[in-house]
Amino acid sequence: MHTGVKFIYKVVIPLLMCSFLLTGCFWIDMLAEYRQNLVNAQLEERARENTSASKIEDSTADSTDDSISETSEEKLTIADIKKKYDPDITDSNKKDMQPVPDPVILEEVPLNADSALEEYLARFLIHGQKRISLQAFPEAQNAEGLYDTLQKVMYQNPLIIGLDTYWYNSLTKTLVITYQDSQSTMTGKQQKTVTEARLIIDSIIQEEMTDEERRQAIYDYLEQNATYDDEAYDNSVLHNYKYVDSEYDDAFSTYGVIVEKLGVCMSYAYSYKMLADIAGIDSIIVTGTLDDVPHAWNKVKIGDEWLNIDSTNGANNSGVPYFLYNSSDGMATNLGYIEDEDYWLDEELYQFTGSTSKYDYYVVHDLEVKSLSEYRAKLSKGLQSGASTVSLRLLADMDEDEMLDVISEVYNEVAPELLEIGEYYEIENYVVFHQ
Repeated sequence: MHTGVKFIYKVVIPLLMCSFLLTGCFWIDMLAEYRQNLVNAQLEERARENTSASKIEDSTADSTDDSISETSEEKLTIADIKKKYDPDITDSNKKDMQPVPDPVILEEVPLNADSALEEYLARFLIHGQKRISLQAFPEAQNAEGLYDTLQKVMYQNPLIIGLDTYWYNSLTKTLVITYQDSQSTMTGKQQKTVTEARLIIDSIIQEEMTDEERRQAIYDYLEQNATYDDEAYDNSVLHNYKYVDSEYDDAFSTYGVIVEKLGVCMSYAYSYKMLADIAGIDSIIVTGTLDDVPHAWNKVKIGDEWLNIDSTNGANNSGVPYFLYNSSDGMATNLGYIEDEDYWLDEELYQFTGSTSKYDYYVVHDLEVKSLSEYRAKLSKGLQSGASTVSLRLLADMDEDEMLDVISEVYNEVAPELLEIGEYYEIENYVVFHQ
């Protein structure tokens, strides 16, 4: 790769990435984890000093509902939890009860959960609840398991807007949450986001569309209507990807791209997920890195596989049309994407894999190049079509001087009038021509 290409790749591409770590939940790895450990240590010390008091509390917690145990937990439903915490029920443990919220906004957008615990957490977080009792869920008493579940819930539910920090009190079995906005402000943002999302879907999706047409319509809408928030990204770099100043909070939530049309990759991924949910498309949010920079993107289910879509890095933001679209895990890895384990339960990550390349945008449109002869033929075809942009993916190493000779020859033969005004550049293994 020549010097000019390296400059474009190193200077332009990294500025397009974002830190998914900036959704406030990830303070658990830093400040929140320290605070949690400190608080738990203090509570445990206090418990040791007053053994009888702790025994009384443990007995109270265990007696909340004798019918719920670890062996029966798999059969527990959210209806069971609602009944358990119904404030109208009168018993000796009423003081421990917490009504399960039923946010009105969920009538408009589906909630994403695969277990009673996930739905329970999602409802409270969407509602903006600051304290969540977990006494009904024995499996939540394992801190690692709770963290894993909470991460999945937060990533797969775009209506959870503005979560800041959380920590778990193991003595009282309570999850404590802080948010960036007041509950009323958060509710207002949720409603504006859903209202706008439904207007978007009404404008770009027709009933007769295939699933692929719907997937591309959503991608194209985000590509054409949203702008990457460079200031928010720069602010995250300033703080070493640990947090951003409050004025940039929206850039990392669904509200940013859907409502304000401005955000970083986390907002793009959340927005794709929300629009896909409304359009009836199976999708998830994926987190990890792109060239060592924290990043978030999506996977969509096509057949029995889950393929990668990155709506952040399209033509406007990366310079490459459909940089990663319906692409296999292998192609994503080749382009510098590395998944982490935060976006889903660790033991279930295996199911979200994709190895086929037949749905990849560059395969479907015959834009992959393996030789100089293919390079010549496909560049010529693209220029003859009159397209404003011709983008090719190189699958083999080719001599750069020979490639430049081919470009000169093809332009002279097909579009000599574009020789002086056309633009050419390389990013990763893509070659892009702008007329």
